Amino acid sequence: MISKATKEKLIRSVMENFPEADTHNCLKCERYDYENCRFIFYDSEAEKGEPRIHLINMPKLNAGEWDRTDMDALVQCAAFGEVRYG
Repeated sequence: MISKATKEKLIRSVMENFPEADTHNCLKCERYDYENCRFIFYDSEAEKGEPRIHLINMPKLNAGEWDRTDMDALVQCAAFGEVRYG
């Protein structure tokens, strides 16, 4: 079992790279606060009536093994509860 502190450290290390890694993603990181692990994402492909802005923070994120695709999926899951794009 991974400790909560270890999970948070992993999530922080992943998310600190996300603003530079979202080049081809539908969710773009518009603002970030690394210290508090808070990020605001804009969904360029939101359907009519769906929110385009998503606040992603530590309670919404989970730990795992990461690459750019995984980071995008992580944020999509936190924003939508599922992976919608790609």
